[in-house]
Amino acid sequence: MPYLPDRIYTNLTGESSVHLGSYPEAHDQDLTLEEAMLMVQNLVEKGHAARKAAGIRLRQPLASLTTSADLSPDLHALLMDELNVKQVIFDKQPNSPLTLDTTLTPALASEGQARDLIRALQAERKKLGLAPTDQIIATIPVSLPDWTAEIQKKTGATSLTAGTTLSVQKA
Repeated sequence: MPYLPDRIYTNLTGESSVHLGSYPEAHDQDLTLEEAMLMVQNLVEKGHAARKAAGIRLRQPLASLTTSADLSPDLHALLMDELNVKQVIFDKQPNSPLTLDTTLTPALASEGQARDLIRALQAERKKLGLAPTDQIIATIPVSLPDWTAEIQKKTGATSLTAGTTLSVQKA
C-alpha cells in the first residue's frame, strides 16, 4: 500500500517519484473573500447575540436582518441561512448596528412550530431506533394544516392525527 500513491503520481505526471518533486506553489489568496467571510462571521455572532437577548431560538425563522455590511448575493444567502432570516436588508448608513426584525407574524410562528414538531418527531424516531427509510404514523398535539405535507415529507410520516400528546409508531 505505501507504494500505491507514488505509482499513481508517476503514472499521472511522468516524473520519477513524488518524493523527489518540489512542493507545489501556493496560489494567491483572495483577501477580499477572507475579509468578507470575517465580516459574515462577525455578523452571525452579533445576530446570535441579538436572538439570545430577545429570547428567540434559532429554529424560529424571522422576517429580516438589517445591516450596513454590503455583501455579495452568495454571502447574503449564507447570512440568511446561518441566522434563519427570510431577508437581509442593506442599510446605506455606514456603521449602523445590526438589527433583527423580531416581530413574529402568524406565518413565521407556524413555521417555527412546524420546525419544532419536525425535530420532536425525528427525536422520537431516533428513540424507536427507526431507519431513515422507515415510515411512521404520528399523533401530534398541534394542528398545522399549512405544514402537513412538509412535516410528512421530512419525517416519513404516512399520516398525522391530532391528539393530546406526541407519539410515533412504525407504519
